[in-house]
Amino acid sequence: MLAGAAAGYVDVVSGYTRIQIENKAFLGHIIAWTLHYGEWPKEQIDHRDMVRTNNAIKNIRLASRSQNCANSGATVRNKSGVKGVHWSNHNKKWVASIQVRKTKKHLGFFEKIEDAAAAYQRAAIDGFGEFARIA
Repeated sequence: MLAGAAAGYVDVVSGYTRIQIENKAFLGHIIAWTLHYGEWPKEQIDHRDMVRTNNAIKNIRLASRSQNCANSGATVRNKSGVKGVHWSNHNKKWVASIQVRKTKKHLGFFEKIEDAAAAYQRAAIDGFGEFARIA
């Protein structure tokens, strides 16, 4: 390997960088954290920008499972395209909800998807702070 070249390979299943050391694969962000801070991380490592291969120290931070999940986009099952928002066929309105610290909270019914999205965004910032992913 050349000095300055990227180490490891990108795992095609997870999208994370893996680095082989003595026939064992380690996650690149764990190696980056450990080399920089001199200790194995005590919590999960979150990528601020959600790019799993961006292991720059300024892009990774310690996070609880809840914080790491908060900094994620809408799931593939989300049909509205807006995190925390879905359509209610029963009420014929958009519904916003959020789960913070294992407690699900109904944020309201809305005529416009933009209003439901704004309600989720406010609740996410309040509940998750710097880990809130609102886009």
